[in-house]
Amino acid sequence: MSNEAPGYIIQINDKVLDIGVSQFVLSVEYESADGVADVAKVVLMNPDFILTDKKFIQPGNEMSIYFGYDSLEFIGRVKIAKKRKKWPAAGDMPTSEIVGY
Repeated sequence: MSNEAPGYIIQINDKVLDIGVSQFVLSVEYESADGVADVAKVVLMNPDFILTDKKFIQPGNEMSIYFGYDSLEFIGRVKIAKKRKKWPAAGDMPTSEIVGY
């Protein structure tokens, strides 16, 4: 088993996040349970809040997640419900969290 993190692809409205945006991804989470809504969370570095008003991360858009080591498998799809700006402690990078259900 590999000690490295799995690879991932994030699609929003069936378009893969381009390399310019994907370089800002800090973490990707996907939770699924029977009888409960799936939840996806993506945390992005947001230097100078440049991603804050981008149309692709607006509530209502669909986000699909793929994970894997050797080959990527479809994990699930959610509708973006909210995005949260996170102001850091002094000297840290601001972030934005995208949450979908």
